[in-house]
Amino acid sequence: MKKYKAKINISGFPQKILDVDGEPITIQSKEYLSLFVYQLPIVSLGNKTIVIKDKWHIAEETSGMPISSGQTKDAVISFATAKFNRYSKERILEQINKHKIN
Repeated sequence: MKKYKAKINISGFPQKILDVDGEPITIQSKEYLSLFVYQLPIVSLGNKTIVIKDKWHIAEETSGMPISSGQTKDAVISFATAKFNRYSKERILEQINKHKIN
């Protein structure tokens, strides 16, 4: 496992950047992307603790941008693959560059 920064979006709360333990993944024909998969069981936002059990997430490393989430690792990888296949390399990189973490 490696430490990554992930942007967390939960309805009703401001976006938060958290350190998470994840593992790198590669999507076929999208090797130029730096993606990682992770689980995030508990998130504290303000004075509330939100439990997100058994969910897997994929994010892009340089931006922390959330890509997909779901109940299994295979499901989030399949969803991310389908999502990326809808866009050109230029469009994907444009969005990543727009949201990079400083």
